[in-house]
Amino acid sequence: HRAFVRLEDISPGSDPTELRTMADYLASQNIPYGINVIPVYTDPRGVYNNGTPQTITLAQAPDVVAALQYMLAHGAVLMNHGYTHQYSNVNNPYTGVTADDFEFFRSHVDAANNVVYDGPPAEDSTAWAQSRVTAALAGFAAAGLPRPALWTTPHYAASAADYRVFGQNYTARLERPLYFAGTLSGAPVNPGRYIGQFFPYAVKDVYGTTVLPEDIGNYEPVPVNNHPARLPADLINSARANLAVRDGVASFFYHPYYPVAPLQQTIDGIRALGYTFVGPMDLAN
Repeated sequence: HRAFVRLEDISPGSDPTELRTMADYLASQNIPYGINVIPVYTDPRGVYNNGTPQTITLAQAPDVVAALQYMLAHGAVLMNHGYTHQYSNVNNPYTGVTADDFEFFRSHVDAANNVVYDGPPAEDSTAWAQSRVTAALAGFAAAGLPRPALWTTPHYAASAADYRVFGQNYTARLERPLYFAGTLSGAPVNPGRYIGQFFPYAVKDVYGTTVLPEDIGNYEPVPVNNHPARLPADLINSARANLAVRDGVASFFYHPYYPVAPLQQTIDGIRALGYTFVGPMDLAN
């Protein structure tokens, strides 16, 4: 049984010291890993910047780029996590800020503090999705970084047309996708009817792309949006259950702004179950 970890929501606004700390720990354990990078950080209304709008590209964040290059030299594989990981200058559903919000789907928070999916944005199309992918890839190139071969859709939500665009630009997607009514039958796709699905191993999905697994979730020390906290023991228990799947992969993600200790606890626990950590391209082959 194999295991995989990726570091999530890295952007030009990330702390390069935190990134290097994660790289040093994972390298010390000889663990290959993915780094999900957003090439443009934007806070269009200054929610976290005292009311002053702020946008930073990778090319404008040389310390972050240097940290990313350090990670790539110490076992990381570059992955693309959207263009801005947010939508326009509106709450979608939270703040309009990079990494907080959906990029390719509209959403809102209801009175009970649940996130409600509203469907693709009005301008959604093959051309629109491709324009964002093209801009994202240009952002990596402008910073002198390699072209990512893997994609993860921000917040795991996009239209059927978007997923096909991602598949045309990347070797594989690593995520929990949405699948829409009409996709299998060949009928017109109904954007208002869909289910989410995740897999315990790599598959080739109906959009024609290899999808790499993310099946045991992520570390979250406090409850969020009616979801309970998810601690290392919870991730390890999910990995233990996944041993029932022949060739199952225990795949999870971790935000590098958290301390190293919970990541270490999770990795130690998963390794103790007999898993071997591999890189994302090992899962794609």
